Amino acid sequence: MYMMRHIVKYLFFMKTYRSTHTDDVFHILPSFFLMLAFVSFAGCGGGGFLKGGPSEKEQIQQVMQQWVQGWSTFDADLLVPIVADNWYGVNGENKEQLLYYVRLWRQNPENHATFLLDEMEIDVLNDHATVRGVWADIKVEESDIVSKFRLNYTLEKENGAWRMTGSTLAG
Repeated sequence: MYMMRHIVKYLFFMKTYRSTHTDDVFHILPSFFLMLAFVSFAGCGGGGFLKGGPSEKEQIQQVMQQWVQGWSTFDADLLVPIVADNWYGVNGENKEQLLYYVRLWRQNPENHATFLLDEMEIDVLNDHATVRGVWADIKVEESDIVSKFRLNYTLEKENGAWRMTGSTLAG
């Protein structure tokens, strides 16, 4: 409200100035465009584009989206860059075992994995993050696995990129 009041004053001043100095219109154009840029900048959340990219939580959301896509298609190649070498899964599996099972389960079109991120909560502390409340619905014919459960994930930032380091069943 405060900013809008000053913008209105400024626009009124420009109208008054323009009516008394019609030959100086080109002198006020830079000021007008500067003011227009400021209003646009303020309307975009105060300069989110100056931050240099997505926030930590947005980066983690992107990792989780890639996790969902990798699992929904059983595409281990999508999971490789986001799973850390020190991965420790719900059943104690390491990264190599996780990727082996994803590739194995891809061979049967009856298998499916669905992850829902609607209720996920992300907590970030420095280079560590916890993602809680991810629903999983997995059906694997070969293993007689048919289950729905909630998972929590841990992530660490390695060389500027977030990587998943583990998963646990939510209590």
